[in-house]
Amino acid sequence: MPWRNGSGPEAATVLGAVALAVLALGAVAIVGAVWPS
Repeated sequence: MPWRNGSGPEAATVLGAVALAVLALGAVAIVGAVWPS
């Protein structure tokens, strides 16, 4: 797939990092809500 102007593999890396961050935050939120305090 050809990259549009101004984007490239680094764009995919950034999107991947953002996705991982969102998943991590979601996991932390779930654990925080379920964890017995």
